[in-house]
Amino acid sequence: MLRSLAVGLILLVTVEIRGEEVPRFGQADASAINEMFDRYSLATQKRDISALLDYLGTPFIQFNQSAQSEPKPIETMEALIQAFRNARDQLDARGYDHSKYVSTRITVLAADRALVNKTARRFKKDGTVLEEKAFIYLVSKTSESWKIYGQFNQDVPYFGSVF
Repeated sequence: MLRSLAVGLILLVTVEIRGEEVPRFGQADASAINEMFDRYSLATQKRDISALLDYLGTPFIQFNQSAQSEPKPIETMEALIQAFRNARDQLDARGYDHSKYVSTRITVLAADRALVNKTARRFKKDGTVLEEKAFIYLVSKTSESWKIYGQFNQDVPYFGSVF
Protein backbone atom coordinates (compact mmCIF):
# COMPACT_ATOMS: atom_id res chain seq x y z
CA MET A 1 0.00 0.00 0.00
CA LEU A 2 2.79 2.43 0.87
CA ARG A 3 4.52 1.59 -2.40
CA SER A 4 1.33 2.39 -4.37
CA LEU A 5 0.96 5.64 -2.47
CA ALA A 6 4.59 6.56 -3.17
CA VAL A 7 4.22 5.83 -6.90
CA GLY A 8 1.03 7.85 -7.03
CA LEU A 9 2.68 10.77 -5.24
CA ILE A 10 5.68 10.68 -7.61
CA LEU A 11 3.35 10.72 -10.62
CA LEU A 12 1.34 13.58 -9.16
CA VAL A 13 4.46 15.63 -8.42
CA THR A 14 5.92 14.88 -11.86
CA VAL A 15 2.74 16.05 -13.56
CA GLU A 16 2.62 19.16 -11.37
CA ILE A 17 6.26 20.00 -12.09
CA ARG A 18 5.74 19.71 -15.84
CA GLY A 19 2.58 21.76 -15.58
CA GLU A 20 0.65 19.18 -17.56
CA GLU A 21 -2.98 18.70 -16.89
CA VAL A 22 -4.14 15.10 -16.83
CA PRO A 23 -7.35 14.73 -18.87
CA ARG A 24 -10.26 13.63 -16.73
CA PHE A 25 -13.73 12.35 -17.43
CA GLY A 26 -16.22 14.77 -15.94
CA GLN A 27 -19.88 15.73 -15.81
CA ALA A 28 -19.51 17.59 -19.12
CA ASP A 29 -18.44 14.30 -20.75
CA ALA A 30 -21.41 12.42 -19.28
CA SER A 31 -23.76 15.16 -20.53
CA ALA A 32 -22.14 15.09 -23.99
CA ILE A 33 -22.56 11.31 -24.16
CA ASN A 34 -26.23 11.51 -23.17
CA GLU A 35 -26.86 14.28 -25.71
CA MET A 36 -25.09 12.26 -28.40
CA PHE A 37 -27.33 9.26 -27.64
CA ASP A 38 -30.45 11.43 -27.83
CA ARG A 39 -29.39 12.64 -31.30
CA TYR A 40 -28.38 9.09 -32.31
CA SER A 41 -31.78 7.76 -31.21
CA LEU A 42 -33.61 10.44 -33.19
CA ALA A 43 -31.50 9.75 -36.30
CA THR A 44 -32.19 6.02 -35.90
CA GLN A 45 -35.94 6.57 -35.59
CA LYS A 46 -35.98 8.82 -38.66
CA ARG A 47 -33.63 6.51 -40.63
CA ASP A 48 -31.42 9.54 -41.17
CA ILE A 49 -28.32 7.79 -42.51
CA SER A 50 -26.30 10.98 -43.01
CA ALA A 51 -26.85 11.99 -39.37
CA LEU A 52 -25.82 8.53 -38.14
CA LEU A 53 -22.36 9.11 -39.57
CA ASP A 54 -21.84 11.76 -36.87
CA TYR A 55 -22.44 9.24 -34.06
CA LEU A 56 -20.80 6.03 -35.27
CA GLY A 57 -17.15 5.13 -35.71
CA THR A 58 -15.27 2.27 -37.30
CA PRO A 59 -13.97 -0.24 -36.72
CA PHE A 60 -17.19 -1.10 -34.90
CA ILE A 61 -17.64 -4.26 -32.82
CA GLN A 62 -21.09 -5.80 -32.61
CA PHE A 63 -22.19 -8.69 -30.46
CA ASN A 64 -25.55 -10.00 -31.69
CA GLN A 65 -28.54 -11.33 -29.78
CA SER A 66 -27.76 -15.02 -30.12
CA ALA A 67 -25.85 -16.55 -27.23
CA GLN A 68 -23.92 -18.63 -29.76
CA SER A 69 -22.84 -15.69 -31.88
CA GLU A 70 -19.30 -14.37 -32.00
CA PRO A 71 -18.37 -10.69 -31.77
CA LYS A 72 -18.51 -9.25 -35.27
CA PRO A 73 -16.07 -6.51 -36.26
CA ILE A 74 -17.41 -4.13 -38.88
CA GLU A 75 -14.46 -2.48 -40.59
CA THR A 76 -16.02 0.12 -42.91
CA MET A 77 -18.67 2.78 -42.51
CA GLU A 78 -20.49 1.42 -45.57
CA ALA A 79 -20.78 -2.02 -43.95
CA LEU A 80 -21.88 -0.45 -40.65
CA ILE A 81 -24.61 1.57 -42.36
CA GLN A 82 -25.77 -1.56 -44.19
CA ALA A 83 -25.96 -3.43 -40.85
CA PHE A 84 -28.05 -0.53 -39.49
CA ARG A 85 -30.38 -0.68 -42.50
CA ASN A 86 -30.82 -4.44 -42.08
CA ALA A 87 -31.65 -4.07 -38.39
CA ARG A 88 -34.13 -1.26 -39.10
CA ASP A 89 -35.78 -3.27 -41.88
CA GLN A 90 -36.36 -6.10 -39.40
CA LEU A 91 -37.83 -3.69 -36.85
CA ASP A 92 -40.01 -1.99 -39.45
CA ALA A 93 -41.40 -5.38 -40.51
CA ARG A 94 -42.57 -5.78 -36.89
CA GLY A 95 -44.34 -2.39 -36.82
CA TYR A 96 -41.59 -0.32 -35.16
CA ASP A 97 -42.19 3.41 -34.73
CA HIS A 98 -39.86 4.84 -32.06
CA SER A 99 -37.75 4.11 -28.99
CA LYS A 100 -37.43 5.70 -25.58
CA TYR A 101 -34.44 5.26 -23.25
CA VAL A 102 -35.50 4.12 -19.80
CA SER A 103 -32.25 3.75 -17.85
CA THR A 104 -28.63 4.75 -18.39
CA ARG A 105 -25.45 3.83 -16.57
CA ILE A 106 -22.04 5.14 -17.67
CA THR A 107 -18.90 3.27 -16.64
CA VAL A 108 -15.78 5.33 -17.24
CA LEU A 109 -12.84 3.40 -18.69
CA ALA A 110 -10.54 6.38 -19.34
CA ALA A 111 -10.84 10.11 -19.95
CA ASP A 112 -11.79 9.36 -23.56
CA ARG A 113 -13.57 5.99 -23.30
CA ALA A 114 -16.63 4.64 -21.53
CA LEU A 115 -19.17 1.86 -21.51
CA VAL A 116 -22.74 3.12 -21.69
CA ASN A 117 -25.36 0.67 -20.45
CA LYS A 118 -28.89 1.57 -21.61
CA THR A 119 -32.33 0.05 -21.48
CA ALA A 120 -34.89 1.17 -24.02
CA ARG A 121 -38.49 0.52 -24.89
CA ARG A 122 -39.36 0.16 -28.53
CA PHE A 123 -42.87 1.15 -29.51
CA LYS A 124 -45.13 0.20 -32.40
CA LYS A 125 -46.97 2.68 -34.59
CA ASP A 126 -50.14 2.11 -32.50
CA GLY A 127 -48.27 3.19 -29.32
CA THR A 128 -48.03 -0.26 -27.74
CA VAL A 129 -44.70 -1.60 -26.51
CA LEU A 130 -42.96 -3.73 -29.12
CA GLU A 131 -40.15 -4.83 -26.79
CA GLU A 132 -37.79 -3.78 -24.04
CA LYS A 133 -34.08 -4.13 -24.80
CA ALA A 134 -30.78 -3.48 -23.04
CA PHE A 135 -27.48 -2.62 -24.69
CA ILE A 136 -23.94 -1.86 -23.68
CA TYR A 137 -22.23 0.60 -26.00
CA LEU A 138 -18.51 1.28 -26.26
CA VAL A 139 -18.01 5.01 -26.78
CA SER A 140 -14.85 6.97 -27.44
CA LYS A 141 -14.07 10.66 -27.63
CA THR A 142 -12.39 11.76 -30.85
CA SER A 143 -11.79 15.37 -31.88
CA GLU A 144 -13.89 16.59 -28.95
CA SER A 145 -16.97 14.56 -29.90
CA TRP A 146 -18.19 11.23 -28.60
CA LYS A 147 -18.91 8.36 -31.01
CA ILE A 148 -20.18 4.79 -30.67
CA TYR A 149 -17.61 2.11 -31.57
CA GLY A 150 -19.42 -0.98 -30.35
CA GLN A 151 -22.78 -2.41 -29.33
CA PHE A 152 -23.40 -5.45 -27.19
CA ASN A 153 -26.90 -6.75 -26.51
CA GLN A 154 -27.71 -7.49 -22.89
CA ASP A 155 -30.53 -9.36 -21.21
CA VAL A 156 -32.74 -6.71 -19.58
CA PRO A 157 -32.78 -8.36 -16.10
CA TYR A 158 -28.97 -7.99 -15.95
CA PHE A 159 -28.92 -4.24 -16.56
CA GLY A 160 -26.51 -2.61 -14.11
CA SER A 161 -25.60 -5.91 -12.42
CA VAL A 162 -22.24 -6.11 -10.71
CA PHE A 163 -21.07 -9.32 -9.10
